[in-house]
Amino acid sequence: RAACMIGGTSLQQDMDAMDSAGASAATILVATPGRLKDHLLNTAGFAERLSGLQALILDEVDQLASELFRPALDDLLRRLAE
Repeated sequence: RAACMIGGTSLQQDMDAMDSAGASAATILVATPGRLKDHLLNTAGFAERLSGLQALILDEVDQLASELFRPALDDLLRRLAE
C-alpha cells in the first residue's frame, strides 16, 4: 500500500486519502519533509500508522541536498524511530 503526502491540502485530507486507498498502514510513503513533520507533530497516532512502513521517499531533493536542511532531516528520522 502506498500513500503520498504533500503540502497544499489539509492534514485531514491526507488521512482521508490514506483511509480510502486502504493505506491506513502504508508500506510505502512519498512525502515532502515539511508535510511529514506536520503530521508527526499534529496528527494523533500518525507515527503508529507508519509502524509497517518499508520505504520512505522524501520529495524536495534539492532541499535535502542542502547542509542547512540536515538538522530538519535528522529530526524527522528521529521522530520516525520513536
